[in-house]
Amino acid sequence: MTTIVDSTDIFKPLLKYVMQTSKTVPRYGVDLFFCTFYADKDDPTGTEESKSKRVFFVINQTMFADSLEEAKVLASTWDVLPDEFKKHLIATVPTMERDREQLWKLQEDFQPYGNGECWNVIDAITPALYDLPSRLSSGTFCPLDYYPNEYDQALSLPQKCYVSSMLCWKDPKRDAFMDKWLLDAYTKADTVSSGVYVADLNIKHRMTKWLRIRNKWDPSETFVGHRGFASILNQSDPHL
Repeated sequence: MTTIVDSTDIFKPLLKYVMQTSKTVPRYGVDLFFCTFYADKDDPTGTEESKSKRVFFVINQTMFADSLEEAKVLASTWDVLPDEFKKHLIATVPTMERDREQLWKLQEDFQPYGNGECWNVIDAITPALYDLPSRLSSGTFCPLDYYPNEYDQALSLPQKCYVSSMLCWKDPKRDAFMDKWLLDAYTKADTVSSGVYVADLNIKHRMTKWLRIRNKWDPSETFVGHRGFASILNQSDPHL
């Protein structure tokens, strides 16, 4: 089930609506995914800057069910969009059956390789989701109910949701600008967060970079699992 809304003029009230509505979604058998992107993200003639400046908001729910009918029941929370948002509706994709390979392909196509007051949270995370720094960038918001036992699990941060920004650009001259945007957006988001992590998804040098970081902090090779692919350090990489 997918609904796409033009959130340009209604972003904060729309985000408040999906945050509140997500609380009524069944806790089991579903996977919620909210995503933001510029309207011209897939423009083959586009440059680094978005020309449209329209920010689309995707409401997506995946159901793991035994039948299509059961899946539709699980998705029924989103059947009716409030009147205040209906005129901003761009498209809807009805509930349909997909296998796991199709699900992963959809994701790959779109994103290659305080006291808890609701408005405080929305203000804090809006830059990371809405003020996207390039045409190819997108934002991700996933609601969770995760309260792990720190004695049993390595990932022990309790969280109600996670927010991420998938930044994509091609012009090296924009590196400093993108770095500053990331710092500013997540400095603000950090005020309502329980933790932050950064992932480097540049496929042309991420392995080399990771191995060099590993070597810096484990020069005596206490952990040896990297040896099977350490030969990449000997390869010439113009991006380093």
